[in-house]
Amino acid sequence: MLPWLTALALAASGTSLPHAAQDEPTATSAAATSAAATASRRLDDTLRLISQKQFDVGLPALRAIIDAHSFASLPADDRYRALQAAGRAEMALQRWPLAKGYMARAGAMPQATADDQLALMTIGAQLHDQATIVAALTALARQWPEHLGDIDEDYLTSTLRTADGLPRGTALALLEALYAANFKLKWDIEPSDSWRELTLLLVEQGQVAEAVEASARITDPQILVDMRADRRFDAVVAAHPEHFDVAAAASREIRALQAKDEAAGNSLRVKTLLMAALMRRQHAAAALAIADEATAEINDTNYPERRYLDYLAEYGGLLSERAFALLDLGLWDEAVAQLTAAAREFEHDRDNVAAAIALAQIECDLARPKEARSVLDQLASGLSPYGTMQLEGVRLDVATQEGDAAQVKRSLGYLGAHRNDASLTYLSALIIAGQLDRAAQELRRQLADPAARQEALGVVQTYALEPATPRDLEMRARWQSVLARRDVQKAIEKVGRTDSYDLEGALF
Repeated sequence: MLPWLTALALAASGTSLPHAAQDEPTATSAAATSAAATASRRLDDTLRLISQKQFDVGLPALRAIIDAHSFASLPADDRYRALQAAGRAEMALQRWPLAKGYMARAGAMPQATADDQLALMTIGAQLHDQATIVAALTALARQWPEHLGDIDEDYLTSTLRTADGLPRGTALALLEALYAANFKLKWDIEPSDSWRELTLLLVEQGQVAEAVEASARITDPQILVDMRADRRFDAVVAAHPEHFDVAAAASREIRALQAKDEAAGNSLRVKTLLMAALMRRQHAAAALAIADEATAEINDTNYPERRYLDYLAEYGGLLSERAFALLDLGLWDEAVAQLTAAAREFEHDRDNVAAAIALAQIECDLARPKEARSVLDQLASGLSPYGTMQLEGVRLDVATQEGDAAQVKRSLGYLGAHRNDASLTYLSALIIAGQLDRAAQELRRQLADPAARQEALGVVQTYALEPATPRDLEMRARWQSVLARRDVQKAIEKVGRTDSYDLEGALF
């Protein structure tokens, strides 16, 4: 071991080294300068070991430097280098709690960089520590907004979806930072659900003018429907009612996506978004034509990833959207065949689980529970909480049709216990299970819950009727009977209102 490492080890253990005899008084400033220079050299040597991944020697030495009382007297740049190196080393060793401690200290210093905040987000994800993730994302948006694009979009949107579950001040700080950074999703798409949440937080703070400004960036027609229905947004809607013209917003969305598709015709994601926008306005045939043109091009080449830059990530999604267009046209068997193909595609290096769950649901809608159960049996474990709720909802539908009372009870128990992961899935499960009194009670609960109210108000609106199987019609009738109850109507009127829209969007 290097002599100075021995000294550090002794210092860390509390053992003192003998001092050299001094015949003359020591000059304080000279001694301090010499000590600082020695400490700096020691740090440089330690960091060299860390850079060479000699963690077994370098990390104990680095910890001794950081833990020493003299660490606070080191130059700020040296303290930052030491803390960042220790954090990175602990990350390399996957010792996440230790990594968090060091990187949080480094990230709070003036010398911190965007990479430090990205590292903290990685650590937070490993520890399932949402507070660390959000704090790092907020700092990144405030100081280094140009690096927001370095974050995987699915991970980022998943983080943003948790905003309404954060402390109000924390959520407001994050969303204000993103808004000030002019944050958008890929292909210049506005994160409308995030701006809706920001609008609500500003209203709660009494900042109505700022809330009106934030709401101007909301482009999703369904979110505009939800806001029109919610009395909490009345002042915002009244301030610029033209922006909340839902039909006009849906037309603007289609035109904007058509322009993006023409300008960047090499993205399947843009085509999928355009298809969804068209189907929302009952233009399923036009949506199907877009999918057919894209799939024909893909089938005509041996290198589809050269034609579409997001082919590997988005092809399964395009096929799923094509299946939904077929459903809108009442072509049930063709939709089943298409979703079967979509479920075999890979999305982000894993099976396209969403397509498989949708396929199982359609088999249930067609009163083919055996086929639906076969699809579910092929799904792997490890789904997201939301995905697990969707799967359990279909499993309940299968059990209801097969008369499996024990499984119905188990599925309803799970769905009820985890309702916050997908509240509408639990509501629809109660309808499917024929428990209409409980469904009415659950809908009233969601309307009274500020966190669940937006989605609940969204589904109680009247929408354009879609093609339906006989089982769909039965569920639709049950749902309407729940909505017609006086106690449900009173619960709606207390917090919102209903209207009719020429859009797709009903619960059944």
